[in-house]
Amino acid sequence: MKFVHLSLFILLVLSVISCAPMMNKVSARTLTEELGRPSTSSERSHHAARSAIYRASTLHKQPEKAIACYLYAVQLLESDDNSWAQQAYQQALGCAIELTEEYELWNRPLRYKNLQYSITHSSESSYTNADAIEKLYYAGRYRSMHLRPTIASHQQGVAMTAHFPQPNTTNHALDPFIPDIGYVFSVSAIPTWTSSHQLNIHLKKSIKHPKSSYNYTIPHTIIEGMTTELIYEGIEGVFRPEKELESIGLYAYEPIDPNRIPVILVHGLAASPNLWVSPTHKLLQDPIVRNNYQFYAFYYPTGLPLAGNAGILKLQIQQLFDYLSKKGAQEKAEQMVVIGHSMGGLLTSLITRDYRGVEKDIYTKNLSDLHSANPTIKAHRVLFEQAPLNCVTRAIFIATPHRGSEYADNWIGQLTSHFIKIPQQLANIDPKYYREDLTSLGRSILNPTGGFDGIQILKFNNPTLEFNLSVPKLPQVTYHSIIGNRGINGNLEKSSDGVVTYSSSHIDEAESEKVVPAWHNAQDNDQAISEMTRILKLHLQ
Repeated sequence: MKFVHLSLFILLVLSVISCAPMMNKVSARTLTEELGRPSTSSERSHHAARSAIYRASTLHKQPEKAIACYLYAVQLLESDDNSWAQQAYQQALGCAIELTEEYELWNRPLRYKNLQYSITHSSESSYTNADAIEKLYYAGRYRSMHLRPTIASHQQGVAMTAHFPQPNTTNHALDPFIPDIGYVFSVSAIPTWTSSHQLNIHLKKSIKHPKSSYNYTIPHTIIEGMTTELIYEGIEGVFRPEKELESIGLYAYEPIDPNRIPVILVHGLAASPNLWVSPTHKLLQDPIVRNNYQFYAFYYPTGLPLAGNAGILKLQIQQLFDYLSKKGAQEKAEQMVVIGHSMGGLLTSLITRDYRGVEKDIYTKNLSDLHSANPTIKAHRVLFEQAPLNCVTRAIFIATPHRGSEYADNWIGQLTSHFIKIPQQLANIDPKYYREDLTSLGRSILNPTGGFDGIQILKFNNPTLEFNLSVPKLPQVTYHSIIGNRGINGNLEKSSDGVVTYSSSHIDEAESEKVVPAWHNAQDNDQAISEMTRILKLHLQ
């Protein structure tokens, strides 16, 4: 037994290490070296600016002096359209803003020898207010090693990344979908000299101002670093789901934009929202997707039964719809897209089918007359009795085991299921506590004598999954499937992504089906990304 625990621990550590983000912060000195020197035939102002930037890079432990040197370079290069001058201008301005925010030097005197400046700030919203922002990163100082190519443009101002922290609990109702790490998003810093010695920095969300400088790669890289621990939590959510109950929810990683259509991302078994960092970065490469959609991630402990997680997902999506509608964005909110990977696809299927009336086939009594405190009953009431989600109009299934997976039946799946510990407070979720209230079909579906964790439900040809497929999908929802075959050509019906067979992933209801040369992690496959991009563009028509 100790050996098994040790093996699981080693696998966990290896999975975390292998998924660790690769981001480098470039030092000011290195940035200056990379900038290089202007050509010998350049303007004298170029050489003076380069000297000021170099001097600033040596004074970062004396930030007031360093900022003064950077601002002197900004003044020299501001209206210069020379390519070297523009690069140097961006660097000087970005470093000056980052230092000013880091050392809280707004409206403070900034002196070095005969140079004297000050920097003020203004913003277009509370999320871009420098007083509320926890940190401003100059995007040019940070490099992602694997999120490629970089999504950036050097236009007006300079691209920064803002970290807006999660508000205190008294104000959390204003941002019900903000994650623990807060919002991390691209802002454009627009400079205006109000006098020869005072510079105002106006911060605004880049997504609303495409003609300003932006960088969408660095926010993703920083989010990846901040959410690395979610990889551990995703695995813990299988074996000890009670520890993750408070984390269940729908999250946005940038301020909610009512002008963009929500795309809900639902991860699979033993995963977390961190799974979607690379795929969403790839999707954002397309400006049409970037400008028309905002991504949200749903997190849930995958060791818990599907019905409970699906019920919460349905409630959270309805809450998002209500939130956006109050902001006058009902038209966008009524066009939501849900993308589910693996087990996340099963949750997506559950919430996009019309379950009204089917409780009579499963229960011998009305749900309202049953054990109201029972979590399974509560979940089924959400799925069966509450009005269907009219705000979801498209769903994309990626590597989804609609009919289960043989891996859940073999010794690996059964060993995993053995170690899953259902929370004590949810112990009565086991159908054996209300077997007398089930019809014969209900007993077959809920299997009162069998297991009820997330692994058991994934058994191949599980009656619960078969029953779900028999329930009609909501008429306004269009289905699409993306299925992996590991790049092995041959009989499609016998192909597999290594975990889920084609026959389990295929559904006749799908308007389109794309088979990609990928293993079970098909969500990150380039052909899968192209297919998702196609579908999202189609959704706009």
